[in-house]
Amino acid sequence: MYRDFEDSTTNNRFVMDLGPVGNFRYQENIDRWRWVHTNSVDIRVDADTIAQGQWTHFILTWSTTNSRSRLYINGAIVNTDVGPDSTGALTEIVFGGDASLDNSQLYGALDELAIWKREITEGEALETYRRGANRIKYQVRTCSDSTCSTDPEWKGPGGDGTTYFSELYNRSSADISSMFSSCDSSGDNLCSADEFSFTGATQRVPYKFDFVDSLINNYSALNTRYFQYRVLMEAEENTACGGEPCLPSVTAINFETANDYYDISPSVTSTTPITISKEITKVEETVSGGCSVKYQFSSDGTNFSYYNSGSWTSATDTESQANTVGQISSTLKDFINSGSLYVRAYLTSNGTQSCELQNLTITQ
Repeated sequence: MYRDFEDSTTNNRFVMDLGPVGNFRYQENIDRWRWVHTNSVDIRVDADTIAQGQWTHFILTWSTTNSRSRLYINGAIVNTDVGPDSTGALTEIVFGGDASLDNSQLYGALDELAIWKREITEGEALETYRRGANRIKYQVRTCSDSTCSTDPEWKGPGGDGTTYFSELYNRSSADISSMFSSCDSSGDNLCSADEFSFTGATQRVPYKFDFVDSLINNYSALNTRYFQYRVLMEAEENTACGGEPCLPSVTAINFETANDYYDISPSVTSTTPITISKEITKVEETVSGGCSVKYQFSSDGTNFSYYNSGSWTSATDTESQANTVGQISSTLKDFINSGSLYVRAYLTSNGTQSCELQNLTITQ
C-alpha cells in the first residue's frame, strides 16, 4: 500500500472493507491504523507504522483454529488479538474505501492484492513481503575481448543503462514485443525507463527473457564472442530476517543460445611464423566437426592477403575474403617463396556444427 495523506486528515481512510465482517482503516479521531474484526478483534497500531509517502506491505490473517487475528507490517507481526469463533457471513469486499460511505476513500494506492483461503504462517508472511521488498535486476553487455577492456555500457532491455531485466518482464513474448514496439515508435532503437510501460499479465512460470523481443540489440540476439552480465540485488530494509541480512538470493542463472555453436566465423591468427625456404608444394588440413575453414596469409603478421580471380590481393579481416585449402593448395607458392609466413584461419560453422582446426600442414 502507498499512503498519500497526512495524519491530520479529517476522515477515516479505509484500506479494505469486508462487508459486515471487518475492516482495516486509518481512524482519524484516534490517529491509529485499526483492524476491526466482527466487533471483537480490535488491533491498533501507531499512525506512522504505515508511513506517509512510501510503500508499505501489510498482511491481515484470521485463524479458524484459535480465532486469532494478526497484523503483519513489512513481514513482521506488529499486533495480535483473539476474536469470535466465526467470521459471520461475508457479503462484499471493497478495497480502497468503505462500502457504505463516500468520504472514507483511501488516499494512496494498492498493488498486488491477494486473498488466501487459509491463515498463512509467519514464515509465509515474511517470504510474501520479501517477494516484493527484495528485487533482483540484471544488465548485460557485449565486449570485443575477454576482459571487456573498453568498458562498454551496461544495458537493459530498453537498449541503454536506465532499464534492467527483472521478473517484471516475465510476460508472454507477444506482450514484451508489443511493449517495446510501442515504446520505440520514434524509431531511435531506445526505450528508456521513463518512456516504458508494462502491459499484459505476468506469467506463472520461471522468469525467461528472449533478447530478440527487446531493444538491447535492436530485436536481435547478442551475436558476439564475449558477453558479461551483472546482478543487482536490492532490499527495502534488513530487519525482518531474524538478525540476518534480509537480502534476495539467486540460485541459478541460465543462458540459452539460438545455435549450439558460434556461427559468425571467428578467426585464429598465428603469432609465430612458419619459415619458408623453398617452393610450397602442398597445403593440407585436419578439421573436425563438419565445418569448413578458410585462410588468409601474411608475410609480416599485419597485412593479410587472399587468392582472388587468379592473383593474390589484400584482404580485410573477414571470412568472405579468405580461401579454402582446396583453393590455395597449389597457388600459395605464388604468394611467398621464402621468409616468414603467418596464417589467419576462419572457423566457419552454420551454428549446428562444432568446428576444430587440429592441424595445418604446409609442405615445401
